[in-house]
Amino acid sequence: MTQLKLGIPKGSLEAATVDLFAQAGWTIRSRARNYFPSIDDDEIACSLVRSQEMGPYVASGTMDAGLCGIDWIRETEADVEMVCDRLKGRLAEQSVPAVQLSPNTLSASFDVVDGTLFGSFVIRSIDVFSDWPLEAMALSRLHGEIADRLGLELGAATFVIHSARLHESDWARTERVLAENFRRPLPLQVDHSGVFLFGNDGGQARAMLLDHDAATIYWEDAFDTPEQLSWYIVDTMPWLLPQHIRYVGQECSTLKRAIQEGACYEQG
Repeated sequence: MTQLKLGIPKGSLEAATVDLFAQAGWTIRSRARNYFPSIDDDEIACSLVRSQEMGPYVASGTMDAGLCGIDWIRETEADVEMVCDRLKGRLAEQSVPAVQLSPNTLSASFDVVDGTLFGSFVIRSIDVFSDWPLEAMALSRLHGEIADRLGLELGAATFVIHSARLHESDWARTERVLAENFRRPLPLQVDHSGVFLFGNDGGQARAMLLDHDAATIYWEDAFDTPEQLSWYIVDTMPWLLPQHIRYVGQECSTLKRAIQEGACYEQG
C-alpha cells in the first residue's frame, strides 16, 4: 500500500497543524524523542520537519505534502504548489509589534520551540563595522519585544548576511580592534614529549608543561576557568596530537567539575 508522506511543521505551527487535522477527523499524536508522529490513517505517514526545510523536501519528493509558512517557500524558492493558505500558529494569534524593517533586511521569521522564541533574520548587505552593530541591536530588540508580548523565553537569534563589506577608511580601526581584543599568543615550540600537570589553585585552573623528566618547566599559567585554559593550550600548542587535545579536554572538564563542586581534583 502506498502511503502519503506528510510533513508536519516542527515548532510554532505544530499544534495548529494537529488541531487542523483533528477538525478534519484525523488524530495525530507526537511521540517522545521521535520525529514520526502517529496518525489514525494507514494511508498517511507523518514526519516532523523544520518549517524552513519543508519546501525543499516536498520539491525534491522526499515528502508528498507538508505545511509551513509562505515566507519559507519564498525564502527557499521551492518549486511547490500551494493548495491552501489557512494555517495560523501561535504567533499569528497574538498581538505583535508593527515594525518597519530596514531596506537591507530581506526577512525576519520566528519559531517557538519548547516555550522559547527563536529568531532568524536575512540581511541583503551591510557594512560589518559601522552598520552591523546598529542593525543587529534593532533586530534583537524586535526579537525581545515579541518574546515579551507572547510571554515566551527569549532564544537565540541567527543572522544571515548575503554580502558583508568593509569600507577602506575603516580598515585601520578594524585592525586596532582585532589587535586589542583578539590577539593570539605566539605558539610554544618545545619538546613534544612533555608532561602536562593540572590543578585547582584556589578556584583558578592552573597548568604547567614539563619536560619528560620533570626537570624543566616549559610553561606555567593560571586561568579564571578551565575553558580558558583549554582554549589557550589549543591556541598556543599547534603541535599537539588529537589524542593530546582529547586528554586536555577531559582533564579540563574534570577540573571544572571539581571547582564547581568544591571537590578534590585528581588528575587522571
